[in-house]
Amino acid sequence: MSEELQRIADLLLTFEGQDDSLVIIYPHVGADGDALGSAQALFLTLSKLNINSLVLVDEKQQQKLLFLPGSDQVRVFDEADAEALAACQKLAFAVDCADSVRVGRRRQLYEEAPQQAVVDHHASSDPTGVLRLIDITAAATSELIYALIKCLEEKTEQELIDYPIATCLMAALISDTGSFGFSNTTARTFRVASKLMAWPIDLANLNFIMFYRTSRPRLQLAGAVLNKARFELDGRIALGIVPAGLMEKLGALDEDLDGLVGQLRNAEGVEVAFLLREQMDGSIRVNIRSNENFNAAEFACLFEGGGHVRAAGLTLTNVSLDEGAELILAEATEFIQKGKSK
Repeated sequence: MSEELQRIADLLLTFEGQDDSLVIIYPHVGADGDALGSAQALFLTLSKLNINSLVLVDEKQQQKLLFLPGSDQVRVFDEADAEALAACQKLAFAVDCADSVRVGRRRQLYEEAPQQAVVDHHASSDPTGVLRLIDITAAATSELIYALIKCLEEKTEQELIDYPIATCLMAALISDTGSFGFSNTTARTFRVASKLMAWPIDLANLNFIMFYRTSRPRLQLAGAVLNKARFELDGRIALGIVPAGLMEKLGALDEDLDGLVGQLRNAEGVEVAFLLREQMDGSIRVNIRSNENFNAAEFACLFEGGGHVRAAGLTLTNVSLDEGAELILAEATEFIQKGKSK
């Protein structure tokens, strides 16, 4: 076990039985299956250890993730509660969220905590003064949370992982690995999954919930976006746009965008796909998915974004949706033609 893992486990155990101390768990904004699954697995574990904790999110969970054990105890941040939360917060624990900017509206509460800890599989640009376990070779943060829970088991001589915790961790694993189909899947991923399958997890049902169950607005949204998708540079670049008002018109939710950029990337000949969504504040959120010929994370960094080699994101400001699309297409074309994409 790494020194960082041991130190984080030891820190958590100092709060055992302290009712007046609160560990607040912070998944990133727009929390996905890995962020919420990992956060809720940690919350359930700490509850078994009599450690007072709370999963605090920026916005309501995605509908498809409400089946996760502990979802009814997840709390949406309300600025009116910030002072009360700050008074009892003794540790801010960021999950799948290495940089404080990614905690969104909760940032001040997070940064003002007496102590901070981070567990993530994304590279971090934040200062190093925080206790952090960062492993970019992990396919999902849930691999690291699993290791942390096993470390806590060893230190407390208790069996902590049970069916609810295993379900959260497995959902998190399949979320970030595309049900073990993405290139980030490793032997370690399968080792963790095999341990979790000691519990009666219905993997087929998990996959259906996470990837296949759909709604009419979701289908209509996909049709509208894919029908107007652009393919440039001899089909090596794909781009879809979601204008402001389209989702409201269709009755679609944010989560209905999941997988759309991947569908564009899967088109034959496409090396990189972009999905641009016009936000209510006028900014443009850009999701990126690529194949082995295009480094999505490196491209996103050109716009102060970030992520993984094959999946990344960025935000554009002070440009219209059409201007943003042309900017992304121009930069991606130059990126590929300069041979920087691998």
